[in-house]
Amino acid sequence: MTSNQKLEQSKSNEGLTKKTRARTRHNISSHDNFLKNRGYINLNGPKITLKLKDANSKDILKEISKLGGYGFVFVEDEVAKGSKSKNSNERKVTLSLDNEDYSISINSILLSAGLQAKRQNNLLLIGPNVLGLSFDSKLSKVYRLNQASADSAADYLASLGASISKVKIITTNTSSGGGTSTSSSKTSISQSLSNVETYSASTGPLKGLTGTTDSRLNQITLIGEPSLIEVAEKYLKQLDVRQRQVALSVKIIDVKLSEEEGLDNSFSLRTGNTFIINNNGSLAAVFGSLLPAANISSAKPENNPGRGYPDGGFYDSLVSNIRSRSSNTLASPTLILNESSEPLEGVGRSAANESFISVGSNIITNFTYSKGEEGESDKCVAGFETAGLELAAKVHKIDDNGYVTFSLSPSLTAISDVYNNPMCGNYYTLNARKLDTGTVRVKDGQTLILTGVLQSLESETTSKLPILGDLPIIGNVFKSQGKTNENRELIIMVTPKIITDSIDTTTQVYKPSPTIKRELQEE
Repeated sequence: MTSNQKLEQSKSNEGLTKKTRARTRHNISSHDNFLKNRGYINLNGPKITLKLKDANSKDILKEISKLGGYGFVFVEDEVAKGSKSKNSNERKVTLSLDNEDYSISINSILLSAGLQAKRQNNLLLIGPNVLGLSFDSKLSKVYRLNQASADSAADYLASLGASISKVKIITTNTSSGGGTSTSSSKTSISQSLSNVETYSASTGPLKGLTGTTDSRLNQITLIGEPSLIEVAEKYLKQLDVRQRQVALSVKIIDVKLSEEEGLDNSFSLRTGNTFIINNNGSLAAVFGSLLPAANISSAKPENNPGRGYPDGGFYDSLVSNIRSRSSNTLASPTLILNESSEPLEGVGRSAANESFISVGSNIITNFTYSKGEEGESDKCVAGFETAGLELAAKVHKIDDNGYVTFSLSPSLTAISDVYNNPMCGNYYTLNARKLDTGTVRVKDGQTLILTGVLQSLESETTSKLPILGDLPIIGNVFKSQGKTNENRELIIMVTPKIITDSIDTTTQVYKPSPTIKRELQEE
């Protein structure tokens, strides 16, 4: 292989590698927030050389502050106030500094002692929790969210260090009763108690920020320094994104393939006053010129069914047929679902990412019979089930790469047999075919086809004259045969289509059929 051929081969391999990487690349939505370390303070001062072992952090910080010309204010921990145990005043530090930068030195002591510091002009505020303290005015800002709930957004900010307050209403029921041995009465009293609950993570970039929520207006109020408000606002914008929606186009096809084979034979024979009829394996014979006197109106010579045929006549009819049938039952619903799993109330489904369709007829499948007592009439309570189509769908995830993860559970039921309850009436049994897909992942616009739900039914029916129908060869003249083969298959086709904001749904126009259009014009 020449050097040019090797170069071309190398370029070809490089191109294939790039294509392979492109096919396997997955996009992940990301947002960058650059956060300044609020626990680090920049100060001006002399170089520090210091060796400490189990020294009191408060005293050391006070002396180093004097070296840099800064005022010193120590803010004690609220929890430790009044406590006899060791508090923040007695935090010990051990370190060794050799001609180190002033800012690094004082920040090292703060880190070792587990304290915070904040510079206010030429004054240092030092304590276990001082980042939220300031002499400056604070900013209060109200955000009304469009997509995310205020409660979930507030919980997220609390996990980042913000102090969130919510009003909790506790309802209690108390009862009071009184009375004599022959009578008593009770009164139930309901009381509602309001309690403000405040919670926050111990650490986080939003430490020092406070907030509260209003579930009625779905808004959250934040109070804090403008820099903290700015950081929290970035998080809220990333949280309050539109939830994706998907249109699931589902086609359920019930394919029925049946084949019937039939052999029907009928004949009639008259000999004198004897008339014999074979009607598809059913024997009818008349002997004599008159019919039996079971029915006086028919006991006349002209009512003999054989009088219209000449004496000694024989007539035969043989019918053989093979019939094949194919029928499709098609259901094609389109379901609009989004990825939110938050519970819904009063709409017939538990969450926005779930849907359920039921199309069919209510069929009586059982009876509960109870005999009446003390002159009451007997009662029959019917139990109903739906004969038709039922479809449950759930969307689990719609990712940034254009894939939809969902699950389906279609079911087709039909009447198979009928029975009779002598006390109540007829009831039916249903033949059901059901498929649970599990969790599947399909790309936007592609179609998933599920097959293999099969049902086979084979039946054979024979009607024949006794003894004569069992004779070899000639016995076919005295019987009728039928055979049916039926195969059914359930086919499910699902096509997900992610709905984006660029789709203009107002352009969809309803076009009525000619019959409906004519009726609308007449009205």
